[in-house]
Amino acid sequence: MPLTRYTDYYAFLTAGVPVGGVTTGANQMKTEVQARLWGGQPGKAFDPNYHTARDTIDNVDRDALEIMASTVAFAVGSYGQAIDGVNGVPARDQRNRRTP
Repeated sequence: MPLTRYTDYYAFLTAGVPVGGVTTGANQMKTEVQARLWGGQPGKAFDPNYHTARDTIDNVDRDALEIMASTVAFAVGSYGQAIDGVNGVPARDQRNRRTP
């Protein structure tokens, strides 16, 4: 999904904070093949509740959550161990660190 002013990341982008993430499609439209594989209707959003009043904890797709959780964990772990500069973040030895 393109990172536009309609994404949850927009405030971070405009503040110059590097962002990243994973997506399950949210408001992207399903193709016929995707609808056949994952259910739903072609031409309809993957998540018809996205940014609506129905976008609540009661409508979490548990199967998607299970798949995406390990993906997010891998991304966070990889980024946390990165020693080179990525997406505008200085390399680890060039970061300013404050001691509490």
